[in-house]
Amino acid sequence: MKIIERLSERELDAVGIELTEDEARQLVYSVTSLITDPSNDHEHVSQDDYQVELTIWISGERKNTTLDGPVWRKIGTAYPIADE
Repeated sequence: MKIIERLSERELDAVGIELTEDEARQLVYSVTSLITDPSNDHEHVSQDDYQVELTIWISGERKNTTLDGPVWRKIGTAYPIADE
């Protein structure tokens, strides 16, 4: 598992994630979609106003997504980030 802070590209050792019930359901749906649909290379789990977002993917050979740089360079980001 890698946790990468998007702006600094720094790997983090541990984070806490507080989710609403709807966000938790979205996360479960997104992970299930990644596992069951081989053509799906990533998913976004977003706060209602899209100011906070997780981008998740399965690494390794199964998904052919071994990355040589931060994932957002490969797949982009779905929504603008307020501080950019």
